[in-house]
Amino acid sequence: MLTPEQIIADLKTDRVKKCILDSDMFCEIDDQYALAYCLGSDKIDLLSVNAVHFYDPTRFETLADAAKMSYNEVFKIYDACNIDPESCPVYIGATTSISERGEKKPVDSPAAQNIIKTVKESDEIIYVLSTGPCTSVVSAYMMDPSIANNMCVLWLGCQCLDIPNGLVQECNLNSDFLAGQLLLDLDIPLVLLPCQYNGSIKVQMDYNDFMSIDGNSKGAELYREVYPLKYVKRENFPKYIKVMCDLVAPASIALNDSMTYSIVTAPGLSDDFHYVFDDNRRKIVYMENPDSRRIIDDAIKSINRITKGNK
Repeated sequence: MLTPEQIIADLKTDRVKKCILDSDMFCEIDDQYALAYCLGSDKIDLLSVNAVHFYDPTRFETLADAAKMSYNEVFKIYDACNIDPESCPVYIGATTSISERGEKKPVDSPAAQNIIKTVKESDEIIYVLSTGPCTSVVSAYMMDPSIANNMCVLWLGCQCLDIPNGLVQECNLNSDFLAGQLLLDLDIPLVLLPCQYNGSIKVQMDYNDFMSIDGNSKGAELYREVYPLKYVKRENFPKYIKVMCDLVAPASIALNDSMTYSIVTAPGLSDDFHYVFDDNRRKIVYMENPDSRRIIDDAIKSINRITKGNK
């Protein structure tokens, strides 16, 4: 199994990293920007996209519906940016969650099988950028633990370790709590990308950032106006600020000096969504203090590449 020391050392190299984006692509809009960041970065070799479910019962009837929404959203982006789907295949995630089944057992899916196959066929470390519920990566490991020898998961989940009262609820954990519990418990090489207070929530885009996505292509319009105007009225857009948590995952690969890493003891998760600390648990890599300005600038540079067809 990859050690935290090996992971940090590899992240700090200039080697182009092979990645899978495992994302709840229709949950928010930062997912879509993270995809464009991955596709446009010259530091990331994006091998495939896993489109997974998210939890929002006001928008769908089943988790299978949510996964399908995420799956369709990827192709919407591919179409707008003239990306050949065969160049970066898309795999749909599980039609249910580990939590919904109520047992700590894997949930098989094309996404989980994609992780297993990709890792086992690679002679390099595969980084799985998990920006939604971690159902796919946990299930893949439970079905084939040998992938821990050549895989590292960067999970955008939970809250910072010093959050008051240790309450760690956030949308990705809420979408499959048991998967999150298992990810911290099992021997899965992990970089934890927490949200509040010194985590991914610090990464934010404003009106000027959106307007710096230039050009007249369908993709440029999508990223400059269509996505943000889903959340704000046009007359209020100039004052709009959007939290873009998911950009931290590709930035961890593409701009690794834009945040700090440390090796910590993996916390456990109680059934009431609180951290449980025990020094006897395994070690993981922990991210904090992302530099929002540098990350946003790098993401926009990558987005402009793909919307102009330069990559």
